[in-house]
Amino acid sequence: ADVRAVASIDLKADESGLAEVAERYGWTIRFYPASQLATVAVPNPSETVRKHTGTPSVSEAAAILCAGAEQTDLLIEKHKLRGPDGRNATVSIARIPQ
Repeated sequence: ADVRAVASIDLKADESGLAEVAERYGWTIRFYPASQLATVAVPNPSETVRKHTGTPSVSEAAAILCAGAEQTDLLIEKHKLRGPDGRNATVSIARIPQ
């Protein structure tokens, strides 16, 4: 399976790292407002994420929306990574329904 896109909350639209990764691999990049992400049912909602962004999920909800998928299409649920700079990135992967 191929990765086709990256997606996140519109609050991250100015983060160069996302744009660099998308450009390097030829992926589409999409950003969603918190109000839209908040409508998506996810397996791992976070009150901390909600306090900071206005939605209980960014990674899982953005993956589901971008893929046009359902919660059951998540191949990788919220997975946190810490970069060498100490900053966190969270990744989720959803299958595009056939």
